[in-house]
Amino acid sequence: MAEDNRKTVIQSFQSEPQAHITQLHLVAMGIEAWTEKDDGGGAYPPLQFSNGVHVMVRAVEREEGAEAVKEKPAASPPVRGKAWQVFLVGMLVGTLIAAGVMSYRQHRANNDTLEAVFDSNSDALTDEIHFFEAGQLVRIHDDRNGDGKMDAWTFFPGGQLARAHSDDNFDGRVDAWFEYDDSYNYRVKADSNFDGLPDATSTVQHGVFKQADWHPVAFGRIERRIIYKNGVRAEQHMDTDGDGRFDITLTYDVFEREVSRRSYADGG
Repeated sequence: MAEDNRKTVIQSFQSEPQAHITQLHLVAMGIEAWTEKDDGGGAYPPLQFSNGVHVMVRAVEREEGAEAVKEKPAASPPVRGKAWQVFLVGMLVGTLIAAGVMSYRQHRANNDTLEAVFDSNSDALTDEIHFFEAGQLVRIHDDRNGDGKMDAWTFFPGGQLARAHSDDNFDGRVDAWFEYDDSYNYRVKADSNFDGLPDATSTVQHGVFKQADWHPVAFGRIERRIIYKNGVRAEQHMDTDGDGRFDITLTYDVFEREVSRRSYADGG
């Protein structure tokens, strides 16, 4: 019987860097994996936060992938010494090359930094660069659209996921900023209109979307706030007259259908 090669979602995240880390882990385990997001082709980055970024595998490898995800470490462990550095990079790269999913080259940028350079589609353009210092992964640069220019940057000071930047409309300017307390608690600032200034701030706690604020003038007045309960939109507060106070409150059921609307003539 033919193998089931359909793609199926194995895990979902509310940030692209988290999804990418899981994808790399699966590939390193010999399991083909892809990420998928619905953000209007990069035109509406905040949709990543509400719709999620999905890690997908072939249906035939779903069980194996689920086990591999369970074993994935929450963050890159500290690795010390040149011997461990060679072992870590060699294990990852050897698995990837054996799986035939990407080409690789390694070189030392200076005495302290080792670079692992990947071309995942063999088009002679660099798709990813992993930087190691003292045996630890410290940052990853990605070219997600294959144009030869890096458009996502993830940073791991001390081997721990700390922050990430991305250029989601591929115009050469950063328009999304991620700040991590850990893998499941972080804040995201997005530039929805691509003017170079963040105008939406979202908060994730324990891996669950909690709140999103829209402030069109960078860090100025909050025009709209959405409160989520168990990851589902529960309330929305709006300042329609620009006085800095919310004057409309909407509530929603568990299917995000509006159930009530209240207006405050005096701004609440």
